[in-house]
Amino acid sequence: GMGGLGGYYGGEYDEIVARNLVPVIYDASHLEGLARAARAWAGVRPTSAQTRERLDRLALAITAQRASAIDLLVREAGKVRADAETEVDLLTRKIALTTGAGLLRTPLAADPRTLPRTFSEPVIGWRPRGVALCVGPFNFPLHLLHGLVVPALAMGCPVIAKPSERCPALALWYRDRLR
Repeated sequence: GMGGLGGYYGGEYDEIVARNLVPVIYDASHLEGLARAARAWAGVRPTSAQTRERLDRLALAITAQRASAIDLLVREAGKVRADAETEVDLLTRKIALTTGAGLLRTPLAADPRTLPRTFSEPVIGWRPRGVALCVGPFNFPLHLLHGLVVPALAMGCPVIAKPSERCPALALWYRDRLR
């Protein structure tokens, strides 16, 4: 769901909030892109192995271009070098976390009812919901956008990523790594 962005608060849909807030965040081109992605996604389900391989390749691509990402964060986002290094390093950690414990609870890996658990643990099963539109903020232009993109990709959802317009070179850098 859209969470607070789409007018859902405490389980209730607030049409006035949705009508006033959503057009500010999403223009018509985003909605057209979502519709195209939804049509293309219908019936496409990558296997767990395919998903893991793609995310592992993304981690390698990020690691190979670590220095350029750090330089861009310093130049475009105004980060101090130490903070930029931490932000970039968190990108590969997010992938490792997601492809490790995260994928164990997906239907791509196993039926959640067959996972080992104690009697008191709830059964959690994550599954793809459809196209994910991930909007990135300017203050952590790579880390926070990436933190939305990776789990969606891991679940087998197509992603439309809208990075911060304040960091266009970082947006291009991230797009190139995703390809």
